[in-house]
Amino acid sequence: MTDRQIKKHIHGKPQIVRVDAGPGWRTVVEDELKEILESPLQAYKFQPEIREVDDGIEIHNLDFRQMLELPLRLLTASEIFWQIDTRHVGSFGEFESFIRSIDWGFYLPEKSPVKVRSYSFRSTLYHEGKLDRIARDILAEFGHDDKDFQYILRIEQKENRSTAYVAITPEPLFRRRYKKDFSHPAPLQEHLAASAVRWALDKIKPDLIYVPFAGSGTLIMESWLACHRPALDRWRHFKGLEGLPEFPDNSWKFFKSKLSKTSETLISARAIEIDKQGVEALTSNLTFAEEQWPAIKDSWHVEHKDFTKDRSPKDKLCIFLPLNPPYGLRLEENTHDLYRKLGRWIAKDFEPNQRRFGFVLIADSKAYHAFENEVGADSIKGILSFSQGGQHIRCVRFDIEAKA
Repeated sequence: MTDRQIKKHIHGKPQIVRVDAGPGWRTVVEDELKEILESPLQAYKFQPEIREVDDGIEIHNLDFRQMLELPLRLLTASEIFWQIDTRHVGSFGEFESFIRSIDWGFYLPEKSPVKVRSYSFRSTLYHEGKLDRIARDILAEFGHDDKDFQYILRIEQKENRSTAYVAITPEPLFRRRYKKDFSHPAPLQEHLAASAVRWALDKIKPDLIYVPFAGSGTLIMESWLACHRPALDRWRHFKGLEGLPEFPDNSWKFFKSKLSKTSETLISARAIEIDKQGVEALTSNLTFAEEQWPAIKDSWHVEHKDFTKDRSPKDKLCIFLPLNPPYGLRLEENTHDLYRKLGRWIAKDFEPNQRRFGFVLIADSKAYHAFENEVGADSIKGILSFSQGGQHIRCVRFDIEAKA
């Protein structure tokens, strides 16, 4: 394909993107998408439109360059897919014709390795392995094998319609790579943590991010990212995206430069972890994250102790508490006593003039009622259910206002 053809058919036409959310968090992801699309980093020729679909969110009428903002700004999504073509397909022969008709030079670098993943829903073309094989063989004819792949072609066959997508990144978008030590036994996936943080923060800028049960540091990092919104390429590379035909390097560099102009003074974070090995992993991870985000340096403090023995600094008046305790179903034991202690600590072990708000993850009703009884029903501001790894979890938002 010539540069002129790509600029005419890709850069000059509106695009469609599909965004996937974690189970239970679609409304939060949609809210963040609206915020990003309504505050573009530069002017664009098209007016994007968000549409809900059965298993995700689609953005129609999107400028190609505006599409590039999403992986740099979107915290709560699990994956982003660029729709490259869709057609009525009722047989394997028609499917083969569909894949062969796509102008691959518009969407993939020459001879780049591509992994094919096919999904069939309510279709007579239910043999996903056969769909994979057809698409893989055709791509091989164009010089795209699947060894050490840099791109993912996602094909969805729904009833009698086939849609082809290219994944924005070859791995899930939520893997931000700001950790060095992955030894924590039950980390919360980054996009789920980001969704809970966004939902509980509700655009409030706290004076302190206070994290008992700090684990490997996910909640600290996601709280910082949500509050300060830097470009998300700090710990990972978007080599596949940057390798697309006629990739607009100048726009990409401009976006990253503009997003990097965040305040160098970060909200301070206080992390509490009772497990000694966990403290070592947490400290290692935050030190590692500093290498690409120097503003973090001197903004965090880690304590090795039981959270009930710790106290918030008295000069911090608006305190954000993202809480991921070792809830019962995860450990296969009853932890309602822990949640009772946690609720009592939040309700009583702060200064009256300190507002403390945030969320707590809870997996069973008994633990929830123990927590609610201590913080007070009036302090519970919402409950949202989600799942990770097939386990259902309550995310409970709370807010205890400061008293004069």
